[in-house]
Amino acid sequence: MVEDGDRVSLYPSIGNWSLPCRSHYWIERGQIRWAGAFNAKQIAAVQARDRRDAIAARPSIVGSRGKLTARILAVWSSLTSWW
Repeated sequence: MVEDGDRVSLYPSIGNWSLPCRSHYWIERGQIRWAGAFNAKQIAAVQARDRRDAIAARPSIVGSRGKLTARILAVWSSLTSWW
């Protein structure tokens, strides 16, 4: 999120793919900037990347069990993005 006075920008884009509208947009300087629709394969790839990013951002995954869990989730994310 970036603040510019009373205007806000939010990156990356926001995808509401689990909702019926499947909207996809950015907020840039307080304005909504609509993005093109994603197909099912593109949505799966973005969701897989988001899962990988969430895993990488969690410092609580430590130790052998946590590393195994992280690896399984990473492989699963790769498979679902390929599928």
